[in-house]
Amino acid sequence: MKSLLRILFLLPLLFFYQNCGSSFEAGLSQSESLSLQGSPGSSPDNQSNKENNQSSPDTNNVPLSPTGAPEILDIQVNAQERSLTVRLKKGVSDEGLVFDYHLGSQPQKDNDNSRSNDLGDSSGVGSQLFYTFPNLPEGDYKVYGRVYYSSDNFANGGSQLVANGQYLDFSTEVNIAPSEPEVPPLLGRYIKVGSNPGDAQCLNLGRNNVSFGSAQLSHWTTWLKKAPRFFIGREFLSVEDNDRYGKVLRHKFVPNFKGTEWVAMGANISGSQTYRLVQSIYFEKGWDWGGERYQGGKLGFGFGSGTYPTGGKDDPKGFTARLGWRGNRDGTANIIVYSYAADRSTEYGEDIEIGPQTAPIGEWIEITIEITTNSSIGKSDGSLRGWINGELRLNKSNIGWQLAGNKPMIDSLFYMGMYGGHGHDWSPDGITYMKLGDVCWSQVVNGYSGIDPDAGITKLNPQDRN
Repeated sequence: MKSLLRILFLLPLLFFYQNCGSSFEAGLSQSESLSLQGSPGSSPDNQSNKENNQSSPDTNNVPLSPTGAPEILDIQVNAQERSLTVRLKKGVSDEGLVFDYHLGSQPQKDNDNSRSNDLGDSSGVGSQLFYTFPNLPEGDYKVYGRVYYSSDNFANGGSQLVANGQYLDFSTEVNIAPSEPEVPPLLGRYIKVGSNPGDAQCLNLGRNNVSFGSAQLSHWTTWLKKAPRFFIGREFLSVEDNDRYGKVLRHKFVPNFKGTEWVAMGANISGSQTYRLVQSIYFEKGWDWGGERYQGGKLGFGFGSGTYPTGGKDDPKGFTARLGWRGNRDGTANIIVYSYAADRSTEYGEDIEIGPQTAPIGEWIEITIEITTNSSIGKSDGSLRGWINGELRLNKSNIGWQLAGNKPMIDSLFYMGMYGGHGHDWSPDGITYMKLGDVCWSQVVNGYSGIDPDAGITKLNPQDRN
């Protein structure tokens, strides 16, 4: 039979303490050490010896006392969190100890060995005991506590607790301050940019402008802080100054026989089931939504997974989801997510509108999307949400983004800009321009993301630009 050491930390009834001469002022600081008023004793019944501070342990049924008698170093109170910490001298804890908290009319030993009347148990072993007060009204209280030093006897499979009688009593005054109200998330807080899981990454366009025709793969490496897999269309992309965003990408759309010349980029990102992406887009004055017959195209940044199907390719081992627009042939258009989900019903991409809201010309528009892949290739439980200027405009569920191959996981960031399309019927009447600013993306890790549109966190701190 092997005995396990055990410390029993018994907190009896918290007595209301009126007009306490040495009580703390209201508004006790978040963590203040309290002077210990305690005394060693031999048993709960030997009150006179305890008061005289001259008693000896009751050793009638006690094995030899292990080295390191219990000794309290200090007591700390966090009034706002309504918690108390008793810090003990090194040497009073051992593997397997459990701390039991009790309320009672008098300090008592835990001799029932039952958990039914315990307020809480801590399986952690160390030099600190913790206690959280019940939901008491604010005011001054006096707390009485007793720390026992004992052993457990499990002979013959029994569970009878045998206490060795050594204990320390303490008391301290506590001011229970009003609980601070829970503060809801602040709308307009900034995106959290960083390197921790879930923190946002943002396009860093640097300090120097880049003219049309000068953009290189190395520029994207600087902007993304990693080398992309490919980059097409250097003639049609530039970086310029902007009063609102510091630096912005500027995309030039030049008509051709398929719609317009196009720009495309693809880069690997850390795999995650859920990603969020925010970008601000500006269609410059003179913008044309497309030809008389067909009006539409791709724009800005999006995500992909697996085999990244595009161009009418039917491949359930991957998907892409990129931003685009569809014109209404009345001078207006709507923003869409152009989806190559595996369960789409169309040969080419499916138009999923973020709306209803028409896209403005000559004004900035902030677009945020969130994609959650299906949990496995055998389920269609993925989702897509979209916000325009902070307002939720799209909430689509039961999507089978990827239904074959490896586990669905977003692992690529794309940029795409073009009219069309596969013919001149998609082409604008002339050259048009679009700008993009404050482009950021983030994983959702254990519910956390540096971009949180549900809490209004979609804007980049100017200090985090470039």
